[in-house]
Amino acid sequence: MRIVSILLLLTFAGKLYSQTVNFKYDRVENFSEGMAQVYIGDKTGYIDITGKEVVPVNYDKSIRPYSFTNGMAIVQQKKLYGAVDKTGKLAIPCIYVSLGEFSEGLAEAGLGKDRNGYINTKGEVV
Repeated sequence: MRIVSILLLLTFAGKLYSQTVNFKYDRVENFSEGMAQVYIGDKTGYIDITGKEVVPVNYDKSIRPYSFTNGMAIVQQKKLYGAVDKTGKLAIPCIYVSLGEFSEGLAEAGLGKDRNGYINTKGEVV
């Protein structure tokens, strides 16, 4: 694996940040809410604007990238979905066959066999 150094110039909350980061990642997505999804092989996690790995790169790569919205990001393990918060904590366990991104504190969640509904950021069915 090769490590590449890049200079990040980011605007977050009206301030300009610059940071040189040694990347060990194969790919880095755009920042959202101060976090960016990163990939190593077929695994994914998240870094903050300083390049610190906040969510370890041990989740399965999904079909599409997920951004942080409402302080949460969708993750996948063994074809099931859950969500992590900005501290790296698995806030919603990976038990859903489908999970939409959070909007206004809610996300559509599916357990399969026509068992769909909405959960909040605490994982409670609402």
